[in-house]
Amino acid sequence: MDLNFGIQRVKIFISHSHQNHEAASALVEMLLSGLSLEDSDIRCTSVPGHQLELGKSIAELLKADINQAPALIALVSKESLNSNWVMFELGAAWGLERRVYPILGSNMKSKDLPGPLGTLSCIEIESPDASSRTSDLLQQLAKDLNVIPKNGGKAQAKLNAFLKLYKTNSSQNPSIGEKANVPTSEEDSILLAFWGLDEKEYTEIGYLVNAIAQKSGISIPKCEHILNALIKKSLIKGTKYIMPQGCHYKLEGAGRDYLLEQGFVK
Repeated sequence: MDLNFGIQRVKIFISHSHQNHEAASALVEMLLSGLSLEDSDIRCTSVPGHQLELGKSIAELLKADINQAPALIALVSKESLNSNWVMFELGAAWGLERRVYPILGSNMKSKDLPGPLGTLSCIEIESPDASSRTSDLLQQLAKDLNVIPKNGGKAQAKLNAFLKLYKTNSSQNPSIGEKANVPTSEEDSILLAFWGLDEKEYTEIGYLVNAIAQKSGISIPKCEHILNALIKKSLIKGTKYIMPQGCHYKLEGAGRDYLLEQGFVK
């Protein structure tokens, strides 16, 4: 099967949970500041300018990107280990023998990685050597990708900003095995997005996917895929219209009950 689809080849694939999308965005900025890369060289599905193409199978696009990208950086957090998509991405990278560089968030250890990935050398965000190890990562990527590294105050500032944001972001989340009333899957986060959407974005026929995607921090193609899965579970309703064009979505009673039962809302 041809996995290329004629799309722009990427050099670095960032695997992460959308709940860590702010840290992922900071990582993209760090990479662009520390290496001679173009925007199109980095795939990061939650960051504008680095997302998947529209109108194609998400799974096949992800396979194509991982098949092409020499390096995969994984932001490993409790949320990412609960994400089916992250597990799919890590498994595909391992099967294709791509270089995988895990960056472990707060309360995470290499033993938390599934299967053989737990044997990989990792950057631990809480380790005293996190900054120097991340600098080493940039040098390793420059060598692996045959690109020129960038030095100077801006590159170091972006590196420091990423480490600080990711440490803060992941430390707000409970450690492995700890129960909390926060969404731990992308489906939960999309359901919760309905609860938090502004009424001005709602019509009598529901919300458009772009509003749901923006509120949940998930790319539109992935959001559409998850919405279809939630429709099959009867947690939301989707209705297609010619005028106004597009599919509109509503949270069903079963979806509201689920959010209340899980303690996501009161």
